Amino acid sequence: MSDAPQPDTKIQLLAMYIGQGDLNRFFKTLKSFFSNIPYHIGKRNEDHFQDVVYCISEALSLEVQAEYLTSNGRIDLVIGTKTTIYVMEFKVDKSAKTALEQISQKNHTIPFETDGRKIVKVGASYSSETGTLEEWQCE
Repeated sequence: MSDAPQPDTKIQLLAMYIGQGDLNRFFKTLKSFFSNIPYHIGKRNEDHFQDVVYCISEALSLEVQAEYLTSNGRIDLVIGTKTTIYVMEFKVDKSAKTALEQISQKNHTIPFETDGRKIVKVGASYSSETGTLEEWQCE
């Protein structure tokens, strides 16, 4: 076991996971976060999901842009770290695969290809029934 201090809040965990490029743990932690929002106050639509992820990213002092405009549409969210650019598409009651396909079909990674950082496509699915993340996929 490491002597290094361990994060003790979800926000610290999120910062650590995104910094390490560990999107599986990042999204598992987000799922836990969304699962704690009481059903009667949380909206169950894409805008709510996008807003919360945007605010968390901003709180983590990440480079973050919502509704990034391209010549072929809008990207739901772009998050940048020192080493990686995450191009994210969110869907409600649709698959994460559908979200990834949209990123590819609309060539949403092209604006970032000369940046020099690794580009990762992220599709995430949010459930209007459960009010939390259902699945996510990365390429």
